[in-house]
Amino acid sequence: MKRHFFECTLVAAAVTVCGCTSVRKASGPMPSQIAGAATGEQLETLRRLIAQSVERYEGVRDYRCVFQKRQRVGGNLHDQQRIVLKFKKPMNVYMKWVTQPHEGQEIVYAPSRYGRKALAHAGGWMGTLMPAIPIDVDGYWVMRDNIHPINHVGIGHFLGVFVKNSQRARAERAGALIDRGEERVGARPARVIEAVLPAEREKGYYCYRCLVWFDTESLLPIKIQVYDWDNNLSEEYVYGDLEVNVGLTDNDFDRRNEEYNF
Repeated sequence: MKRHFFECTLVAAAVTVCGCTSVRKASGPMPSQIAGAATGEQLETLRRLIAQSVERYEGVRDYRCVFQKRQRVGGNLHDQQRIVLKFKKPMNVYMKWVTQPHEGQEIVYAPSRYGRKALAHAGGWMGTLMPAIPIDVDGYWVMRDNIHPINHVGIGHFLGVFVKNSQRARAERAGALIDRGEERVGARPARVIEAVLPAEREKGYYCYRCLVWFDTESLLPIKIQVYDWDNNLSEEYVYGDLEVNVGLTDNDFDRRNEEYNF
């Protein structure tokens, strides 16, 4: 079976982060001109940590966590949502919302079982009256209050975005990595790395700044913050109580699971 697209992206990006890449002509501010930019051995340490995180994720088969997200949609920063998330490679997803206004809502996305659509049902009294329905992963019911489709859920996608943009900025000598030290995410100690990217929106980078909290034991990202070109928080994700390679099975992504309410 072919590897998932984002895994391939991570591998290619990690090669560049580690230093095996050509350097194009500089544009914009040089990394040394960005306040706090890591240089020398400190910079190499950050690059090694990112590369190690990519390698660790390659060894992840599945995980479960309490996924917390905030997104700026339509110019408004929405309240945090808390979601029980199960993920199994290549792209099997189960989510159950545990906070209002979507408490009790469930979505399962398992292409090998249900095809290209996800199955969803509402929480609360609506969920008792309405059956589960198939929805497009990037359709109206998903994108009305999200900025990513369902098949972009998970640690791998956002790690890939971070690495891809960081390595492009390095190749163009137009960004910097900053060591923000250690900080706890819940009970977990983490190393915080910030990527500062070109401030010009038209250059096509994903964002202006991105901060990633790497768990000091697993080396996986457990918190991510994304800032737009006005330096406003646009996305925040926390992977709380993360458990890796717990042996999730097809039953975890089956609407008939007795623990689910489809």
